[in-house]
Amino acid sequence: MWPDGSSFVGNYLEGKKQGVGTYKWAEGNKYQGEWKDNLIDGFGTYEWMDGRKYEGYWKGNLMHGQGVYTWSDGRKYDG
Repeated sequence: MWPDGSSFVGNYLEGKKQGVGTYKWAEGNKYQGEWKDNLIDGFGTYEWMDGRKYEGYWKGNLMHGQGVYTWSDGRKYDG
């Protein structure tokens, strides 16, 4: 856990998040999935504290490629 209240449980390689892990931000958002060189990269799920969720692919901390975005009211975008 870091001083700001965020935490990471997962793999590190040469001091960087690498492989699979879960990061929880102090404000309540959470990402669970693949990491590469300290960046969200690969398949994973990001959940916002307001109920939104994205499950899909990431590249360099950005949603990239196929995924499903779900709003807190249940609406979905699949693409």
